[in-house]
Amino acid sequence: MVEFRIGWVDKETYKILRRFTEFKGKDENGGYLYEINTDKMRKERLSIEDIAPILSGLGISLSERDVQEIKNKLIDIEIKPVKGNKVAIKPNKIFIKEFNDPEVRKTLDLRYDWDEKEFRTYPFHVTKVIDLLKNSGYNVKAELPKFNSINVKFKGELRDYQKEALESWKKANYNGIISLPTGAGKTVVGVAGLAEVKKPTLILSYTKEQMMQWKKALSDFSDLDANSIGLYYSDKKEIKDVTLATYQTAYKHMDELGDKFDLSIFDEAHHVPAELLRRTVLENFSQKRLGLTATPFREDDKSDDLRKLLGGIIYQKSAEELASKNYLADLDVEVVYTELTPEEDEQYEKLMTTFKYNAGDRSIKQLLEDAKKGDKTAKEALSAFNNAKKLAITSKSKLPVLHKILQQEKGNKILVFTQYIDQAEEIGKMFNLNVLTSKTKKKDREQYLEQFKQTEEGALVLTTVGDEGLDIPSANIGIIAGGTGSMRQYRQRIGRILRPKPGQNKAKAYEIVTENTIEEPLSNKRRQGIMKSKNKRHFSFS
Repeated sequence: MVEFRIGWVDKETYKILRRFTEFKGKDENGGYLYEINTDKMRKERLSIEDIAPILSGLGISLSERDVQEIKNKLIDIEIKPVKGNKVAIKPNKIFIKEFNDPEVRKTLDLRYDWDEKEFRTYPFHVTKVIDLLKNSGYNVKAELPKFNSINVKFKGELRDYQKEALESWKKANYNGIISLPTGAGKTVVGVAGLAEVKKPTLILSYTKEQMMQWKKALSDFSDLDANSIGLYYSDKKEIKDVTLATYQTAYKHMDELGDKFDLSIFDEAHHVPAELLRRTVLENFSQKRLGLTATPFREDDKSDDLRKLLGGIIYQKSAEELASKNYLADLDVEVVYTELTPEEDEQYEKLMTTFKYNAGDRSIKQLLEDAKKGDKTAKEALSAFNNAKKLAITSKSKLPVLHKILQQEKGNKILVFTQYIDQAEEIGKMFNLNVLTSKTKKKDREQYLEQFKQTEEGALVLTTVGDEGLDIPSANIGIIAGGTGSMRQYRQRIGRILRPKPGQNKAKAYEIVTENTIEEPLSNKRRQGIMKSKNKRHFSFS
């Protein structure tokens, strides 16, 4: 350790020296030999900056090497990346009392490795860990990834609400979720965000189609050249200044991606809390995070996880707010009720009787739990319930209603949304319309979308494959022939018709619902918080 020699000192000076040195005795020339003791310094909470003036007053000058040696010895805790997409927190001769708190261990996902005698956590928590330890007075040495700046400029023009969203994100220390309706330009905000940060960026999307939409947006709204944009999916895995990947590919390769980016953008951020996809956040050293979504909520018990992982909603605008400023089309919704056919009604009643008999007073949630445990009556109840729901949603009585609406809206661009493939195919066959389902071949899918994009009028039928991921051309009429009770699905579908067209700032959505069936409460549930006006009518065959 660092030693120095001085002459005789008075009692007060000796007391000060004893706080951070050990007296080693006299030398042959009559001088007094001292050695700097970092254990004492640590106990006294003294830094190199504290002792340097004292030594200087005694004529002792420490070399750079001496300073570095003392600093290294004074480190209480070392933090560095380790294999397994984790961070190691290694104490040096100290007990970290803060980690003894069960709540702290739970919040920071701390685990102790008895072999290595160190704590482990995810990169996601590293900044919080460092702040906690430094604020508690520990001397922390963190060896974390460093990121060079990249050359990128935004070349678009942001709308007022997009500027507000970007400013909110900056004020939130570059963390949080921006929630804007479908068609409001979330992607443009994301491109502007990465141009603001100017650091290596990972952009995650839910589907390959969305990933390619991001590539186009980067080309349209930034000056990044093609060589600066990498696609990371399937067999093509490029890591560039800005790297685009799907969640499904990224979570499997966080060992390669996790330490490469200072900023991560999470498109369709509501997917992030899923059990496997959350790894794209937890095992990621990006301390700047931007979540983008039109539907910042989940209909399960993981909504709070979304807030914890991405920092909560920092900016939000509704479709109504943006429509009032002509950024989105003004929406009118009409619910058209019909009834089951006599044959369907008889079958529906039998199914519901079976459901009620087997379910007893158990909720759907309880039935699902019981079914997982092998409960036969729960399985039979759920089977009857699902068959009754499908019967209501796909009722033949909806076809003449749909025909009447298609005739009434002739001359417009119409999207027909369905829930089941057989329902979509029946509608497509009856009305001679192109149909997009998960079974549609890629070549046909691209052809149908391009045809719909180029036409001035017409209709396209979509199942749930069109709810997210596909770049659906703009339309001004939406017909929901079948759907779930999901508000998220409903908002995604409505968003498809909200992009204003030149000279046209009106959009209309129809819902066709079988009255007095399971579908009616599903319809009421999904429309919560979206409708400005609600027109209802019963379909008449006359």
